[in-house]
Amino acid sequence: MNKAGTLCWGKSSLGRSRPNTDRINYVKPAALGKVGRVGSGKVGTVGKSRGIRPPTQISLKGGRSGKWCADEGNRIICNRGGIGAWEKFTIVDLGGNKAALKGGKSGKWCADEGNRIICNRGGIGAWEKFTYGVKNGKMTLKGGKDGKYCADDATGVRCNRTAVGGWEMFKVRG
Repeated sequence: MNKAGTLCWGKSSLGRSRPNTDRINYVKPAALGKVGRVGSGKVGTVGKSRGIRPPTQISLKGGRSGKWCADEGNRIICNRGGIGAWEKFTIVDLGGNKAALKGGKSGKWCADEGNRIICNRGGIGAWEKFTYGVKNGKMTLKGGKDGKYCADDATGVRCNRTAVGGWEMFKVRG
């Protein structure tokens, strides 16, 4: 995600690679990842940003607490005042607005278990695939288990919501 708040990937989700010579691309969230040059860092960007090309490291700030989210091994919780190793996640674009997250504590893949997200997996299966989107310049995530939105809850991030409100939107730094 860049400073303007739109997710930036280095590969088109449509598999097309039309050159985009304009440095300022305004791309609506519905058109995310559908324009630009593959590998240019301009795909799905807003403004003059360097973009994020997966796999890359990001940090997430929760919508409820306004705190950084950390991989604690048994859960992801947004209760940190700063970014350290546990607050960094590797994100990998899987295509079709799907991504996988690898936690910073032990480098394991994160899975949606409904009542929590836990980063203890050795590979990517259905529960380790998150659908991402953008709302109000922030990232939204839907878990792979039940396809529900993930929220910054008091006891950790959990994917059990049917709609997007403030707690279901995450600021991204990467």
